[in-house]
Amino acid sequence: MHANDVITTKISCQEDTAQADSAFFVPAPKELGKIYSKFSSLTNQHETATFFQRELLAVGGGVIVFIIGIWLTNSYEPFSNLPVPMVFTTLLSLFVGVSIWFDTGTDQYCEYVGQKGLAQFRKSGFSNQIKTRMLLFDQVTTLSRSYTSNIKPDHFIIPAINEEISSFTWCDIDGEERFVISGVNTHKDDSAPPLEQYLFGCVAEKAWTRHLINLSSNALVSGKAISFPLPQSNGILSIGAKKLQYQSGNNIISWPTKETSSLFRSHEYMILTKKGEKGKSEDMEIGPIDIMGLCNERFFFSILELFTGLKMHALRTELPSKNKKHLDRVTNLPDKSLFHDRLEVALTHHQRNTNKLLVIIVELNNLVFINHTLGHKSGTVAVQTISERLKQKVRQVDTVARLEGIEFGVILSEFKSAKNIDKFLKGLKAYLEEPIEFENNVIEPDIIVGHSYYPDESDDVDFLIRKARMRTYCVKYRDLFHLKVARGKQCK
Repeated sequence: MHANDVITTKISCQEDTAQADSAFFVPAPKELGKIYSKFSSLTNQHETATFFQRELLAVGGGVIVFIIGIWLTNSYEPFSNLPVPMVFTTLLSLFVGVSIWFDTGTDQYCEYVGQKGLAQFRKSGFSNQIKTRMLLFDQVTTLSRSYTSNIKPDHFIIPAINEEISSFTWCDIDGEERFVISGVNTHKDDSAPPLEQYLFGCVAEKAWTRHLINLSSNALVSGKAISFPLPQSNGILSIGAKKLQYQSGNNIISWPTKETSSLFRSHEYMILTKKGEKGKSEDMEIGPIDIMGLCNERFFFSILELFTGLKMHALRTELPSKNKKHLDRVTNLPDKSLFHDRLEVALTHHQRNTNKLLVIIVELNNLVFINHTLGHKSGTVAVQTISERLKQKVRQVDTVARLEGIEFGVILSEFKSAKNIDKFLKGLKAYLEEPIEFENNVIEPDIIVGHSYYPDESDDVDFLIRKARMRTYCVKYRDLFHLKVARGKQCK
């Protein structure tokens, strides 16, 4: 059974419990197809506690203001003798408190993200009326994502950082808005509705990307180029298995896809680097390419990463601190910079001793579903558990690192036989996918593993990482999007 199927099974088991507890629940519409992720605001104990606290604060605050107002005036006089402004103020305070409790304190959500679309059901206050919003992916053609934050415009991180508002807007072929999700990612309250809406948008965006990739399956399997218009610059960027091409006005730049050595982006623009020939030419930067207003951007970057074997990185203007420890703050593992350095040292050591080395890339592929269904804390526990399990499967002389949000890297020194690779990786995947129990929930990790082997495949650090990463992409798109991408040479 696939990990996403397992999550769906766990959710269905919780639905019966939720109904038994009189929690807010609406069955998933059949039009959505297979359900990838589901969230109910009252099935999470932390969410229930948060709403209860809001109720106490809202009503209790109004009562306290009322009592203080009477005491400040004259508690011995009858209520009818109090000054009119004071009576008006205290009654208004009570009204505001009750209104907050009625309007937001009892908001209940039930959301589904499925293979064919998404739906949201909302019940406010004491009313039995349920507001329904549903979108089928066949009804729309583009998804635009906008950001508003207090950070520098050239600093971009996925997922969003503190106090960033993300809006996900789906439009039809005529450009009319059909569905909008807006959420604030504060990283402070794991069960606050703004954060829940942000996670709902992230999951919906991933499901939409799956839909687009399935529609483009023939082009992807054959390696044909897919063109993306760039609205702000009136340019076009074409991405193919063999060639990348950027057109801006009358200027056209094209180069082999495999020669792309790095991908960087900010809110406003992107820079690609073309690797120069050894000893003949220097690396060439292509850009900045204006990507403001780019539609279906996750689909765009997924295809770009699939064909190049690279990861998109944040573009920063500030230099890293000299005292930085290069450790991931969640797992305390080495970061991608330290991983790269250790791989260079390991290759130098193995070249002297003619030993072999295995590079492994591990992806926790369903982290966004875990965050949306069970909360950010569950996602953090999943990441930490995977990191601990990886460390348990390797020796102290080997390296385990967290490269990106969902991606880990492993360096296994002195891996003697290539014949044992498949057996080892299958055992590793099975171990990492064992269920994780946390706060009465069961987390089912969906793990994707890719590898590269020194010296049989290459002695270049960047190529080894790219090759291992490419194999994870091939498994991801083959299994999740039902594509036979593995036919391509890059997947062998």
